[in-house]
Formats: sequence, C-alpha cells, structure tokens
Amino acid sequence: MVGLSRSMGLAALCVPALATAQITMPKGVTPVSLNLYDLHIMVIWIVIGIMAVVYGVIIYSVIRHRKSKGAMASTFRQNMFLEIFWTVIPLIIITVIAAPSIRILIEMHNYGAAMLR
Repeated sequence: MVGLSRSMGLAALCVPALATAQITMPKGVTPVSLNLYDLHIMVIWIVIGIMAVVYGVIIYSVIRHRKSKGAMASTFRQNMFLEIFWTVIPLIIITVIAAPSIRILIEMHNYGAAMLR
C-alpha cells in the first residue's frame, strides 16, 4: 500500500508539468509548414487507430482465452490468409503515409529562397 501511495504522490507532482507541456508540434505560418503539420496530425491519428486495434485484440484475447475459463491452447501450423493479411496491411499503411510525405518533401525542396521573402 505504501508503494501505491508513493506512486500516486509522484503522479500528483507531475500533473502541473503535464498541464503546461506541449503535446504536439506548433502550427507553422508558411504553406509548407501547414502541410507538414497536417501530415503530422494524420500520422498521429493513424498511430492512435493502430494502437486501439492492437490493444483491443490483446484485451479480447486475454479475456476470451484465459486459463480460468478452461481454454486449451490449440496447435496450428500455417494460415496463408493470415500471413498475407498481416503483410499487406502494413504495406497499405506505409503507402498511405508515404504518398503525402513524398509530396510534402518535394514541396519543401522546391520552396525557394524567393518564396521566403
């Protein structure tokens, strides 16, 4: 119980620091920096979505297949559909992130010194 009260006290000390912390990057003033900010927010939402799905599957699996419920481990060798599925899904996610990233990178490269004046 002492460990719990110490960790709660430490968490209470961190609250003011978290309240003043900047969670994300600031918005820019140039069109390129605004596009970069939008890309940043899009990637953050993709990561949050992936995290929600993964944690949901983990929690479901732990609850559904717990030993106290009498679940027995099954033996299986291969599942071609599952192997293709978890290879194609990351490829799609990387493509969704890479396409706007490359566009913004090219835009940043072409943003000349004359446009900054």
